[in-house]
Order: sequence, then C-alpha cells, then structure tokens
Amino acid sequence: MSTAIVSSIFYWRYKMKKIIDWAKYLVTRYIIGVIISVSFLYLYNYFMPMSNWITYISVEPLQEENKIGEELFFITTRNVKRDSHVHWLDLLICNNRNIQWRYSAMISEGNIKVRWLQKKSWLYTERTPTKRTVCYLESHTELKLAFGITKSQTLKSSPFYFVP
Repeated sequence: MSTAIVSSIFYWRYKMKKIIDWAKYLVTRYIIGVIISVSFLYLYNYFMPMSNWITYISVEPLQEENKIGEELFFITTRNVKRDSHVHWLDLLICNNRNIQWRYSAMISEGNIKVRWLQKKSWLYTERTPTKRTVCYLESHTELKLAFGITKSQTLKSSPFYFVP
C-alpha cells in the first residue's frame, strides 16, 4: 500500500474519532441538562406552597338554617392560579349534646381552570341529619403534582343548623 492511502486512512480515523468524541460531549451535556431541569422542577414542586397553584379562601353554607330533608348547598371562594387536578374530601361534622361526630363524607375530584376569586356553589350529595342539630363542614383539598408530591389545605365552615 502506498503511503498516501495509509495516511488517508489514518486521517479519516482521526476525523471519525473527533466526531465521535464531539457526539459524546453533546450527549453528555444534554443528559446533564435534563437532570438539572428535572431536579429544578422537583424542588420547585416540593418547596412551593399550595397557594402557588390554588388558594381556598372560604367554604360557607348557602343558608344558616336548613330544613331537615332539604338539599344542602355550599359556596366556595377560591383563587386558581394554574390549571390543576384536585381531590376533595368534605366531612359533615355534627354536634348533638356536646358530642361531635362525622356524620357523612363526600369524596370527589376534578380539573379546575385558572380563575381569580371565583365563587362556586355546589351541592353536598351525601346523607344529612334527620334530627335537629348543629353542624359544620370540614373541607380537605389535595393537589396532586408531578413526582408524587401532594399539597393540601383544610377549611372549616361556620356552623349551620338543621331544623324541622
């Protein structure tokens, strides 16, 4: 073989090695960038309070006195800063002769859209007391984020009455 062919082979080997090294460098930098981005997203979700996504201001009964057997409506006031998927647990807690008990619970979930200071009326669909009593609603809101991170908030309504 002539020296020109041999030097040409070595030249192309050298060029290919440089191209492969450059490709390894780019892939490594890309992977490091992805790891840093995902770490930042995880830390952001972990350390930021729920108020960065949604803030519940109040949950109140539509009426202070409800007739036994009638539907029970509530009004929730909230600020939604980002579209979110939310889980709710609403506990109806009643008091009769200074004994408190969880009368019933309503579990629901749904997607909510960005809205500032939204008042939302909703129906409590679980069972309600059949005797004269005073109750309040304890509303637990849970926001499920990426990486299995959850944020939660609990509100209590003012007392309301069930009357015949």
